Amino acid sequence: MKPIIREYLASLKERGELDAILPDLLSELGYTVFSKPSRGTRQFGVDVAAIGPNGDDRVYLFSIKRGDLTRGEWNGPSDQALRPSLDEILDAYIPNHLPPEHRGKRVVICPCFGGEVQEAAAEAFNGYMNNKATDMVEFSVWNGDRIAGYLEDGLLREGLLSPEMRSSLRKAIAMSDEPEASFSHFARLVEAVTKHATGTSDAKRLTAARQISISLWMLFVWAREQGNLESTYQASEHVLLNIWDLAKEQLVAGTKSSEDMGVILFELVELHLQIWDEFIGKKILPHVGKLHAVSAAIRTASPLDVNLVLFTVMGRVALHGLWQIWIDSSSGELPTTYSKRPPTPRIDMLAEKLCLLVVNNPSLLAPVSEGQATDLAFGFMFLAIHGKHLGDLQVWVSEVVKRANFAYRSGGRYPSVLHDYAELAAHPRRDKEGYFVEVTQGSVLLPTLAFWAAALGDTDTLEVLARLKGEVLPHCSTQLWLPDESSETNLWRGQNNHGAAFLDIPLVPEGQSILNYILQECGPTTPFWKLSAVDQGFWPLVLVACRHHRLPIPPHFFSRLIPIAHPQS
Repeated sequence: MKPIIREYLASLKERGELDAILPDLLSELGYTVFSKPSRGTRQFGVDVAAIGPNGDDRVYLFSIKRGDLTRGEWNGPSDQALRPSLDEILDAYIPNHLPPEHRGKRVVICPCFGGEVQEAAAEAFNGYMNNKATDMVEFSVWNGDRIAGYLEDGLLREGLLSPEMRSSLRKAIAMSDEPEASFSHFARLVEAVTKHATGTSDAKRLTAARQISISLWMLFVWAREQGNLESTYQASEHVLLNIWDLAKEQLVAGTKSSEDMGVILFELVELHLQIWDEFIGKKILPHVGKLHAVSAAIRTASPLDVNLVLFTVMGRVALHGLWQIWIDSSSGELPTTYSKRPPTPRIDMLAEKLCLLVVNNPSLLAPVSEGQATDLAFGFMFLAIHGKHLGDLQVWVSEVVKRANFAYRSGGRYPSVLHDYAELAAHPRRDKEGYFVEVTQGSVLLPTLAFWAAALGDTDTLEVLARLKGEVLPHCSTQLWLPDESSETNLWRGQNNHGAAFLDIPLVPEGQSILNYILQECGPTTPFWKLSAVDQGFWPLVLVACRHHRLPIPPHFFSRLIPIAHPQS
């Protein structure tokens, strides 16, 4: 394990990566961390500050750098060179910024980096520490080998991670260029660690959360080096849902451990968004403005592959936008549109990129599976909240309905209840009697489209849907999904069947009838509002669960958008 950990540490960047894992490691080793990395404020050379463990009253000040300590990294022209940071600790932080309760204590300055000290820098580095050490100031080097040892003997030691768990982690990392296999192994690790910690003490649940956080970081860094982050993205969703299920009761306890667990959860959200940035933000978003560019990049001769991948990408872009809306809001309540204050530039950018993705990749106007209603709903919801692209949203809804109407009537690749790839590849079949009725027996997609057409006041689109239902799909059960009393137990980890089908959604030309029929099931006493993530203000986790476990989005998410999107309602 140690060589894998050491290689992982050497690949970490200092900002947002090495400094993200160090506080958790220190806490697990018994240190009391009193200062963590922050953005936008001067740190005077100190990235992390802590008091020693087990009665060690010394103050430990960590200055973090990435990779190996080269001659340039030691004292080069870069603002991130180590020597100027150590000078700032000695000249400014210790005399002027050390908290009053820690002044007068012996200080240990810890140069921290994920690699090793290269020979060209070693003499100057060691000479500096020898010259600057005093009775009250000493130095302690935390290099990659030392940190790897702490990780292996601490968070990842065999007493906490069984041989099977450690094997799953190694396999997930080794197979990061095979996303399906890598995610499968990582999911086994997460489920084993959380199962082992469920029902135990707060301290053991904290340790489990830190173990999973470190493991996800390791997978991320290795997958980034391989250039394939698909398994890491899926793993980050899986981790968020499992940690929430493990920690949800602890988070509301109002104790020190609940605060620590809350910090870990927020750090995992930040890591999930960082993985998105590396995966979607850097590799896909720059190309959405070019016609068919993203479609062509999928590199397949199969239109089905293009369609499935595009809807997955679109759903991830929209869900990321919804995460940003949650971050922008301080209330934790389900969002409305930005009617009184403008969205942030990043949210503006994501909305623009989403529209360009749809315009330049027409497959996003033609879903082939009912499961894609979830991704479409993410996109519709994000644009409705953003509020500046309602015209684009209406065109999107209308075009999806027009193409679905043509596909159903012509026998083309119409949306079906199929989800198995082989079955979708053979769809539509004309050699099987009763096939059309069988694969269109139920629909979440059609009532979702009807809801948004009604919310946007698009009566022409509602007319098309009403005629389609009456003339071609009279047998089709139009339905939405609602959480029930068992959903809190089963939603986060995707266990068992749960929730209730809300049936017989009317597809009629009168939009208000559709809205009233749906919204009456979204009242304040329904089980949706009792979901822990909704109650505690972490509503994006419900959307993550719906995407990860392929569930339809509960219509409660749309209810607060109606008065803005369609003032007549």
